[in-house]
Amino acid sequence: MDKRPIVVLKKNTTDKILTVLALAMISFMWIYSILYYPLLPDTIVTHFDFNGKPNDYGSKNTIWILPGITTILMILFKILGKRPDRFNYIVNIDESNAAFQYKSAVRMLNLLALNISFLFSYILYKLINGCLTQHSELDIWFIPILLISVLTPTFYFVYSTTKKKRKV
Repeated sequence: MDKRPIVVLKKNTTDKILTVLALAMISFMWIYSILYYPLLPDTIVTHFDFNGKPNDYGSKNTIWILPGITTILMILFKILGKRPDRFNYIVNIDESNAAFQYKSAVRMLNLLALNISFLFSYILYKLINGCLTQHSELDIWFIPILLISVLTPTFYFVYSTTKKKRKV
């Protein structure tokens, strides 16, 4: 790998907002889980099939997995975002495009963190609400929204960063 330029990125308002929103979703997950854990039955839905129907059950202690995974992913995304010079890019990185490429990569991570935290919050909400109402089911539109919300930013940022070399 060629030696890539190190660029210190300034935190901008958009990335701060994406981070705050993701943290709000993660906070919601922990608070919601803590508040409703005592009300959950001993056995809860732990998995849904492609159609949104429950297809696996387990201990109510598994409720902590979604907030835990989401928190770990957020931390990992933030750690990764500190060294965008180590990412794989489909264009050559040099002094003329490094800032734009790194900024785009970090923005994509922040947007993915928000999307994942939102989707996992929705799953957790539906799971807990389903246990309390005896109607555990994800909406039919969940899988298409999941795919769109994760793939669209990825494809957009890949496209926008290969369109032309930009200077920041």
